[in-house]
Amino acid sequence: LIRHVAVRGLAGFGNQLFAAFAPAAHAIAHDVTSSLLAQDSALAQPFPGAWTTAAFGVGPRIVGDTHHPSAAPWCWVALTALGNFDHQRGGHLIFWDLGRILEFPPGATILLPPLLRYTVADIQEGETRYTLAQY
Repeated sequence: LIRHVAVRGLAGFGNQLFAAFAPAAHAIAHDVTSSLLAQDSALAQPFPGAWTTAAFGVGPRIVGDTHHPSAAPWCWVALTALGNFDHQRGGHLIFWDLGRILEFPPGATILLPPLLRYTVADIQEGETRYTLAQY
């Protein structure tokens, strides 16, 4: 998956969002990542950019547990929703600390600040949902 041109494009888009909307945090994350990579040649990033890690939720129904995106106070998470589901009936992001629920349609990418707890709501029977998370 990390070599697929469309996935690489999504990853690059998330990295550019991070740089545009949280430039100081992006700079710190990029510097820390670059330093780690320089210290150990065995390490490799899944995609170029500020993050060290990518996780794929390959479903077919990625939903569930409460997530704590990052323990690093400067490292935001980019989350992209993919698949074929009705975002008005399911697949919402539930932000527990904010008391808010957000519709999160297929193809959307969101930047999540560190330490914000969230859950992905279930989708309808017969629908599919996948995710790409970078952190």
